[in-house]
Amino acid sequence: MCALALAVISGGAYGLYAGVTALARARRHAGWDLPATLVTRGKEAAGAALCALPTAAVGLFTGVPVMLVLWLGLLPLVRWIVQRQQQRSTGRHARPPVHTV
Repeated sequence: MCALALAVISGGAYGLYAGVTALARARRHAGWDLPATLVTRGKEAAGAALCALPTAAVGLFTGVPVMLVLWLGLLPLVRWIVQRQQQRSTGRHARPPVHTV
């Protein structure tokens, strides 16, 4: 149950962030595609939700504190993988995407 809550919380937090960003900068982003920040944070939120799967497996044998520590330990790895993927997708020597706030 805790793993499901972690997955839902990460998706809800991203939805809140994306909604506030979209409302605050609606005119600026109306003529263009999604800002790079929303796309990157969306990938990170999906990865955070996927990190709930190993915590569910560990949770069968341990308690909630161990699940939370494992999930929080996996989040920096997810962020590193997403940023690495973003850098590679733009070319070998290209700069990382500029994130608009």
